[in-house]
Amino acid sequence: MLRKFLLNGALVLGSTFFCLVLGEIVCRVFFPDTRLRYEADQDVLAAIAPNQDGFIYLSDGSRAPRVRINELGLRGASLAEASERRVLFLGDSFTFGSGVTEEESFVGLIDATLGEEVTAVNGGHPGYGIYQMEIKFQRLSSVLRPELVVLIVWESFLLRQRHTKEGHQAFIARMEKLNRLKSFSVLGTYVYRLYEQIALRFDAKNLVVALQETKEPQFSNEVLHRRAVRLDSERILRINDRVRAEGGEFAIVFWPREGYVVDNVETEMSAGLGAQFEAFGKAHDIPVFSVQGAFEPYPATALNIPNDGHPTPFAHCLVARELVGIFEELGHPLEQTVSCADFLAEG
Repeated sequence: MLRKFLLNGALVLGSTFFCLVLGEIVCRVFFPDTRLRYEADQDVLAAIAPNQDGFIYLSDGSRAPRVRINELGLRGASLAEASERRVLFLGDSFTFGSGVTEEESFVGLIDATLGEEVTAVNGGHPGYGIYQMEIKFQRLSSVLRPELVVLIVWESFLLRQRHTKEGHQAFIARMEKLNRLKSFSVLGTYVYRLYEQIALRFDAKNLVVALQETKEPQFSNEVLHRRAVRLDSERILRINDRVRAEGGEFAIVFWPREGYVVDNVETEMSAGLGAQFEAFGKAHDIPVFSVQGAFEPYPATALNIPNDGHPTPFAHCLVARELVGIFEELGHPLEQTVSCADFLAEG
């Protein structure tokens, strides 16, 4: 009896091992992992690994256009042979261009209008808050030496603040475990991501490797946003001070959320935050602009990627067109205009 039990057990284990090996071979040959790779980072939690091509996935699970990442971990072509005159855009996934091609992103459109003597550098990173953008800028500044730095402040990312020390270390630990799994098994990576999706469905976000937002339900949304601006103001000033110390210029572009979710509460909150940024800019001699006016004539269906919420190519074009005027106000006129008629027709 014991011998039969051990034999059956050995067969089960052998069959399981064979299936796992076969599954791993099939995944590696026919279904390689093509998602962008992230690295754990003690300062910014997670950073896109340099020198890769890959995909990100939108909120509805669909795959976005392919993304190329250069030697600095930034979206776009290698900067080795790019112009030494550079304009750096800092921001989150809206600036990165999640859901659109490199050429369709507002950074790509601006780069096309700058001509060959100036390069627009996409410093956007999905999921980042301003504290992470400050760290990223400090690392990039001495390498890029940008003559103009534009911080794109999308309203909703203001809530992304630093983790507690415990939360920070827990995130790093989860990221390192996932990266070890990725390096060891493609099949295991897919299984983990399936688990991740199930966890999200049951709102078990503490089990998922994702940048978290600081939320305090006892306070209103507007109070939280205003507090976040106060927390981020010192970080913005440090970016401004370094840019100016290195002979460059700095500007803030405010991207209100109410361009995407329009109701009275959102409109009033966005207006208040816009005024808060304008007052901050005047107090510290920092140019502050808003792209809200660019969106007002158009419905949300023209601005949002369906079932996702990231900007459409048309919305990116509207931002690029608005930035043309901003560049002129800053004394950096562009060589070409930006037309969005074709993007609207495509949408």
